[in-house]
Amino acid sequence: MSSARKERLKQARKWYPEQHFTEDSHIISAYRRTFHVDRICAMRELCMLKMLPPNLQAEFEDQLEQRSQRLKGKRLEASDNESDQDDTFYFIAGYTSGGFANVR
Repeated sequence: MSSARKERLKQARKWYPEQHFTEDSHIISAYRRTFHVDRICAMRELCMLKMLPPNLQAEFEDQLEQRSQRLKGKRLEASDNESDQDDTFYFIAGYTSGGFANVR
């Protein structure tokens, strides 16, 4: 964990109870404005604090898990596409009269 995150979490432990959030409050927006982070970082850090109401805690954790699964799927898909490559280097010296590459 970065030192910046540790410091934010330390400050957020004091900040959160002072806000008197209700069920309808925009907690993520308030956290983002206060600590100048993106939405995903705000959700992750609020979940780490475990100070949220149980329903919000579960909702945010579910959203983070779904995002993580989507990113893993994209990484797997990208790695599948890379399997067609190897470390062999080819130099194209020119082209034949028929338009094919002259590979060396």
